[in-house]
Amino acid sequence: MMEERNIPVFFRNKATSYLIVVALGIFAGLLVAFFSLFPSDTLWAFAFFSSTTFGFWAFTTSLIVLFSEKRLCATINAALYVYFLFFVTGITKSFRGYFEGWIGLDPAAKIVSDNIINWLFYGLDSAIFCGILAFLLWHARKKTWYGKVLLSLPLSFIIIEAIILYIIVFT
Repeated sequence: MMEERNIPVFFRNKATSYLIVVALGIFAGLLVAFFSLFPSDTLWAFAFFSSTTFGFWAFTTSLIVLFSEKRLCATINAALYVYFLFFVTGITKSFRGYFEGWIGLDPAAKIVSDNIINWLFYGLDSAIFCGILAFLLWHARKKTWYGKVLLSLPLSFIIIEAIILYIIVFT
């Protein structure tokens, strides 16, 4: 049997853990929506990092996966977290467009009825994809050579993305 790293477990295969992950996803979505209100004209602006790139949710989803008890739990947690992050972000984008005049003068109830299907499906593909990645990433808990590689992937992804953003912003 492979030895696991001594990583604390915060998320178990229980309804309360899944509700906590849903709450974290909602909070992260609100955080992204909040910071997207600020200018994102520099590389170090959080709005640029949280809403224009994948780094924010890749990093936070990786943490949720690593702190999950079992592989199935990690898969469900990642999918729930990303789904609700995108769900809340989609809703806030719609209402931001309404309040800033991008959508027109339709009543808010019409915006809800016109967009509810879009909000429900907006993050579904990303949630499924992240659930699959979480299934694989959970092996980073193992003390093996592929565990070490998997453990370094999220940070490597963020570093590569930061280099690309640096090139885009400063050249």
